[in-house]
Amino acid sequence: MSVALRKSFGDERLRDDLERLAERMPAGRAGLAARRDALADLNAAGLPSRRSEAWRYTDLASRLRDLPAQAGEPGTLTRAALDRALGPLAAIPAARIVFVDGWHVAELSSGEGLDAAADRIRLHEAMPTAPAGDDDAAGRDGATAMIEALATDGAHVVLGADGDGARAVAVMIVSVATGRTPARSVLRHRVEVGPGRNAQVIEVVLETEAAGGLMANEIGIDAGADARVEHARILIGPLPGTTILNARCTLAERAQLTTIQLAAGLSFGRSGIAVAFAGEDAVYEFAGVTLGTEREHFDTTMVIDHRVPSCTSRELFKAVLDGDSHAVFQGKVVVRPGAQKTDGKQMAQALLLSEAAEFYSKPELEIHADDVVCGHGATTGEIDEDMLFYMRARGIPEAEARALLIAAFVGEAIERASDGPLKDALGEIVAGRLKAVGR
Repeated sequence: MSVALRKSFGDERLRDDLERLAERMPAGRAGLAARRDALADLNAAGLPSRRSEAWRYTDLASRLRDLPAQAGEPGTLTRAALDRALGPLAAIPAARIVFVDGWHVAELSSGEGLDAAADRIRLHEAMPTAPAGDDDAAGRDGATAMIEALATDGAHVVLGADGDGARAVAVMIVSVATGRTPARSVLRHRVEVGPGRNAQVIEVVLETEAAGGLMANEIGIDAGADARVEHARILIGPLPGTTILNARCTLAERAQLTTIQLAAGLSFGRSGIAVAFAGEDAVYEFAGVTLGTEREHFDTTMVIDHRVPSCTSRELFKAVLDGDSHAVFQGKVVVRPGAQKTDGKQMAQALLLSEAAEFYSKPELEIHADDVVCGHGATTGEIDEDMLFYMRARGIPEAEARALLIAAFVGEAIERASDGPLKDALGEIVAGRLKAVGR
């Protein structure tokens, strides 16, 4: 495997990339040794393939037989063009950190809403490290090593503590690919939310030229004691290349973290989310929506690691699939010895609008404690023809009736977002995307 990988990736070229860009990459030359080690791990392990149980439905090794070159400079992008690409998300009042073709662009970024005394954003100064959940049950694989080795930039966001939770803040991290030819964009971020802080962290991935290539990001989120964090992960297509996103999250005592994920228009993508409970009485919720058409493929794989007692996790996944599209949901809940009073539940549901569409669901429970409440479920089906007939009999055109039924199906997940500009933007994006699904 390692020989084949060297031949297809050309590890000499990748080492040359690291040397050439070292001064501009996080941690500079001081971090070059760690990058070389990660590159060696990548070449030794190879990218994940169907032989890996966690990647059995998403063969990254076959997809990425070669890695595109890294752009040496960010492409030209105006603020007006960025706002057009963001669509409804542009109206969200938030501090904005923008990366174009793998490089931070200060002219497109802003610190709106940050507390000058308590909050800070560091860029390029040091490689953002993964949170305490780095040794989670999901493990480390070739995709993780690839991001560690090749990340060209990243944001380290620290949001200070707040005793009464009154200082709410929103931070939007935007990754944009602009090249007319396929290129590589790899980023690594970390967000630390202090005790008692109320924060919204919004990840956005998009392309303006839709040239394809590779976009690979990792984010680590640390939620301090009593913190309230809403993490939105939004992938806006067309994204014709390969998109790999990782999130590693750690929750301290009584912290609450909610992840809202929306993926639409991805040719081939995967979202990996690992959550580790480090303190008691913490709560994690996930609500995800995948909208697929044509030959699109998107994989959501989660590991929820209950390490301590009295924590709660909830996962709800919805997929609407048309054409030859595929969606995957793999959800693993681990309850470690001593993690009594764990309450963990997950549900995956898919609406198939064509005979060729496919949905793969693989729930897993690994329980090493006896006083727990854990469960999972999965359903797959078509639009209810009786309901469709009922609506048409009352004068609603068929296309509109189908769109309303699909919107109601995915709306249960979107409703998990907190009220405000983010939920409004998500609803608008979904409504626009549904026009291209099921027609």
